[in-house]
Amino acid sequence: MAEPLARARPEVEVVHDLARLQGLGYYAGPFIQLVVRRDDGLELPLGDGGAVPWLGALLSNRRERMIATGLGTEMLVKLYDRSTPQAGEARPEKETP
Repeated sequence: MAEPLARARPEVEVVHDLARLQGLGYYAGPFIQLVVRRDDGLELPLGDGGAVPWLGALLSNRRERMIATGLGTEMLVKLYDRSTPQAGEARPEKETP
């Protein structure tokens, strides 16, 4: 599944992390995690997704399936908004007219 993505978008790094523990109790089966890397090297998890088993339990139908994904859009804006300083950065000086 990752090979077509890697061929189509060689700038995207696709990693199979079999040691990842986050999400094991929530997702059923394989799941994904989206990690972004800024040009300054900062990497943060921004979203994830996978199959969730609770819909079948809620509807009393084990055949029901649902794939859920989430994305931290507010975090995405904060990561790439250079007008606000990041932790440890100095605040830009305001220009006086």
